[in-house]
Amino acid sequence: MRCCYLWLLITLIIVCIPERTAYAACINPFHSAGTIEYFSADQIFKFCDGTSWVSFDGTETLSNCPVSGTLDYDSTLNAFKYCDGVNWKKVGCTASSCSTIGDICPDGSIYAGLSPDGSVPMFTTPADGGLMTWNNGNHNGWTNPVASCGTETSGSPGIEASCWTGKSNTEILITTDSDANTSGVQPHIAARYCADLIASGKNDWYLPAQDELNILHINRNQGALAGTFNLSNTEPDGFYWSSSTTSGVSGKYQRLGSGYQNIRPKQLALKVRCVRKDCCPALGTCATAGQIDYRSSNSVLAFCNGSHWFSMGPPTMSCP
Repeated sequence: MRCCYLWLLITLIIVCIPERTAYAACINPFHSAGTIEYFSADQIFKFCDGTSWVSFDGTETLSNCPVSGTLDYDSTLNAFKYCDGVNWKKVGCTASSCSTIGDICPDGSIYAGLSPDGSVPMFTTPADGGLMTWNNGNHNGWTNPVASCGTETSGSPGIEASCWTGKSNTEILITTDSDANTSGVQPHIAARYCADLIASGKNDWYLPAQDELNILHINRNQGALAGTFNLSNTEPDGFYWSSSTTSGVSGKYQRLGSGYQNIRPKQLALKVRCVRKDCCPALGTCATAGQIDYRSSNSVLAFCNGSHWFSMGPPTMSCP
């Protein structure tokens, strides 16, 4: 009988032990969401997102620094930076400081306006890339890996996605063959040029689609964009290739002077101007520059640049 009472008492004690609340946390080391830790072995700051340690996005190298593990807010950059023992690394993405169309950005590129593909800031180089063919210059054996953008006479705005998705058009073109009659993979030269371009410290340039090229036409005389295009409307120097197409034979081009859009055979050499997009979405508004907060809705540590919250980890979205 005593054994039964003892068993009942132990059971009641176990049942009455209050349940502990389970908090999201990281291990190695153990910390809760929002904790910042400097990992000296990796020479990088990380934060806990509730499950894993996420590295600060410190890919942009600034100047030399003295003490490894130092974290500082740079009021000139409106961004945080940390010292990896050798250099200051800029933390996270921040909205571009050049917000007026035609502004020359700190990296030397020019703000061209909002891309029709996602309505995100689009930038261009301060000069044309020269004359080059849409395909590899072949007069037959044409291919058409990109979905058609309207008809030969249809202009901006286009209905089909390929009329405004220059980045994805370019990604397709650089991995596909432009000449079915020649062995191997022959390049789409204009698209390849932009994809391989390293300018203003960036390597994510692409050949704009029809509607993106039209943004350059619309804003051609704004600020530092003025005088950087050939506006003669004469072929070939005043004709600019887009990454859009209507068939295997022809690609879409635009005269940036008049804005006229049509098609030309892909083997012809026309002008090329590359563009890129910069996606760094704000995570909300704020008032105190240098403040750090863990944004549980985004599972990311963010800092305030004086007006908006921005991620201190990898960007929370990618460019379309």
